[in-house]
Amino acid sequence: MERIKPHWGWFFLGPAILVLGGVGAFELMVAGILSAGSDMQHVPVPGEGVVHINEAGDMTLFYEQFKVASATVPVGLNVQIRPVGGSATLPVGSTTSFTYSNGRLAGRSIGAVNFPEAGDYKVKVSVPEGVPADGNVALGGNPAGAILGTIFGFIGIGFASFVLCILVLVVVGVKRGKHRKRILQQQHAGFAPQAGMRPPPPGASAG
Repeated sequence: MERIKPHWGWFFLGPAILVLGGVGAFELMVAGILSAGSDMQHVPVPGEGVVHINEAGDMTLFYEQFKVASATVPVGLNVQIRPVGGSATLPVGSTTSFTYSNGRLAGRSIGAVNFPEAGDYKVKVSVPEGVPADGNVALGGNPAGAILGTIFGFIGIGFASFVLCILVLVVVGVKRGKHRKRILQQQHAGFAPQAGMRPPPPGASAG
């Protein structure tokens, strides 16, 4: 008996695509979350350093801590930013509250600064005497954008793998159905009356 094609094993291709897509989406999400904040520049608290700003505009400042689930901003944290070679301190304004955590470090927004032009800026961070501080002030990146991009990528890959899985199952099912129908038609044709033989009249008994 002729076998129906394609082989029924092709049905496993759909779930395999779904599983691989899910694994890939999960790995993308983990990598994206772990990379949140990795492109930012850091200044120790307390301490000072020089950061390079690529273009003028508003930028959010974050306080980051390692090996914590949520960053806790030290009481009285003070951030002063001025152009290298300049004396005018840039004002630090308020900003929308935003937090992030990737298992290695956690960050919390502490303010926003408008940089008038690209260039090097000196950042000095201090806390009142006796206040414990073991983190960094971070700026120059966009962890919110990185996390949102990761989430959208996770959803996109997961949805695409699901659609592809359904498509494979439908295509295999349709092709097997057509091939089965063709085999049945061929088998039925094999039982057709031979040439020169008249078919029995309607209602005639086969015996």
